[in-house]
Amino acid sequence: MDGSGAPSILLLYGLVFASCFMLAEAVYYFIGGDARARSRTLVDRLKRHASRIQAVDIDDAGTILKRREEFGGLMGFITPLVPRRQSLDLLLYRAGMPMTFSQFVMATVLLAVVGLSLGSVVLLNPALGVVLSGGLGAVPLATVVYLKRQRMKKFEEQFPEGVELLCRALRAGISLEFGFRSVGEELADPVGTEFGQVADEVSLGLDTRIALENLAQRMNTSDMPFFTNAIMIQRETGGNLAEILGNLAYVVRERIKFYGKVRTLLAQTALTANVLAMLPIGFGLLVRIVRPQYVEAFSTESGQIWLFAAGGMVVLGWIICRRMASIDT
Repeated sequence: MDGSGAPSILLLYGLVFASCFMLAEAVYYFIGGDARARSRTLVDRLKRHASRIQAVDIDDAGTILKRREEFGGLMGFITPLVPRRQSLDLLLYRAGMPMTFSQFVMATVLLAVVGLSLGSVVLLNPALGVVLSGGLGAVPLATVVYLKRQRMKKFEEQFPEGVELLCRALRAGISLEFGFRSVGEELADPVGTEFGQVADEVSLGLDTRIALENLAQRMNTSDMPFFTNAIMIQRETGGNLAEILGNLAYVVRERIKFYGKVRTLLAQTALTANVLAMLPIGFGLLVRIVRPQYVEAFSTESGQIWLFAAGGMVVLGWIICRRMASIDT
């Protein structure tokens, strides 16, 4: 082996070691250390939530809790440069990720550097390195967005059950604060966690209105404004809160059933869009294998232009069909 290949081999060994280390950490977080990770996640949520409460009433100048979440050195220099930090921090919270904002930035930068090194140093292709860097760097954000959608969907499914349990607690003579706490103890995450958070904030002296506003900020669903407004109106004007929330739970449950039926009816349209999008690609590959001379025209400059135009029309048609098959809740 010549001297020029030695750095590439050493870098490859280093990347393999880093990948194995990250895999072991992932297994520990999500399998081996599940209980500890869940406890650390809850503490981290409370810290971020407390900093957001102070940012509403005081000045957005930062708090001690915010500074404690930062890393020193290089990470302390990188994290302030990230735009829309509060939105990303809230996205991590809604996804229920067992990591801080700084850890998320570190994972993104690390994967981007790994992709750039693989393409530029190992594969000796700088253009491919840029593509791999962008693709691997987007993996953490794509994972967080996916987990956020799954957690919000689970919250919407559990929400009627949580409201009904709160209604039963109110009918039994329990106060609203202890009703939230009972829901937090009986139900699993995310409804149990969020309702338990409201109970903890109220018990620590936070006003109920602010606690409900924080709940609506954390869980920005279509049903949450009706829930929070119903409680606040009842506290100002009076009335049977258990009956109000019971009716709300019934309406939410029926709405979920209705949208479920609609999604079932629109599933055929979504499947048709996927089939129609894959059909030209599959047919083109088949022709390429069976009759290569039929696709030789696409090797010319004008043929490539028509090929890209056809691909763009296929993508546009797929987007339109998927949009027709989607429904906003």
